[in-house]
Amino acid sequence: MDWINWVGVVVAMTIVDWAWARYSIALADRRALAGAIWAVMILLPSAFTITSYVHDPRMLAPAALGAFVGTYVSVKFKKE
Repeated sequence: MDWINWVGVVVAMTIVDWAWARYSIALADRRALAGAIWAVMILLPSAFTITSYVHDPRMLAPAALGAFVGTYVSVKFKKE
């Protein structure tokens, strides 16, 4: 397993899930432009992550770790 790719998947999924949380918050607040921007931020790192674990199923572990961290950080530190 390539450790650089492993770290890249963790970082990419952290960004993806952080963006998903921010996207959901923007939609709940009915902020269309912010929601649209967050949608793009979901798509771009998702492509890297998906291609990584399609070629190596072991990349699902760092993807799950990144998903957890991204959502947790985004919601935990959301400014009211």
